[in-house]
Amino acid sequence: MTPDVTPDQVTAEVQDWFRTAWDPDTSLVEWRTRLVESGWAVPSWSTEWFGRDLPAWADRVACSTIVAAGGV
Repeated sequence: MTPDVTPDQVTAEVQDWFRTAWDPDTSLVEWRTRLVESGWAVPSWSTEWFGRDLPAWADRVACSTIVAAGGV
């Protein structure tokens, strides 16, 4: 994904990732590890800090997409 990505593209990427990553029976620690390793916990951070080098607005979009899908 490039920095000129749109909110709709971020939403679609997060939804796709979430479908395969989310398991309500997984411990909170394991879930948070998956989330951080995916880069979707704070996608505006650089990849060297477990982000995706996206604009700051992507943090809000990723978080709201995960919550709307039933994640924590």
